[in-house]
Amino acid sequence: MPPVFFHFVVTLLFEKPNKVWIIINYILSVFIVLFVYSSLYVQGMKRIVFLPLWPIPGPIFPLTVLSFLVVYFIAHVLMLFFIKQHTGVKKNQIIYVFIGTFIGGIAGATNFISWYTTFPPIFNIFTAIYIITIAYAITKTELMDIRVAITRTVAYGISGFLLIASFITLNTFKM
Repeated sequence: MPPVFFHFVVTLLFEKPNKVWIIINYILSVFIVLFVYSSLYVQGMKRIVFLPLWPIPGPIFPLTVLSFLVVYFIAHVLMLFFIKQHTGVKKNQIIYVFIGTFIGGIAGATNFISWYTTFPPIFNIFTAIYIITIAYAITKTELMDIRVAITRTVAYGISGFLLIASFITLNTFKM
């Protein structure tokens, strides 16, 4: 998740983002993923409060936590600088993304506490705030040019329907 989040943020903020940091993030995540199904990532399982199985972190897992925290911090610092330096619609878009990712990220990060203690991941519900604020930013500030996406979806849907309908018609009435 950290490299995709970072990629999203720098692409949102800059017309031509520095691809070196994006690539480094993806390479680090690929390295971590190579060990996800090994005892280096998860040593075993434990019970925490109402959850019968919760992972016990292995020696590589702290790299996941560090990656998340560093990327999360850098992305939010970049968004704060952008908010201070800009005005208008783009600034409002970034404010909504900042609020949503800040609250959602902190809520999601509480999962890391559960890996090391018996504290249950009860704050996960607040990650929905991220989805709500991004949805609001998309609809109200046209964050991702939603009209273009909807128009293309409808156009491709109609084209696909006509193609399938003509194929069925031709095959049904063939002599």
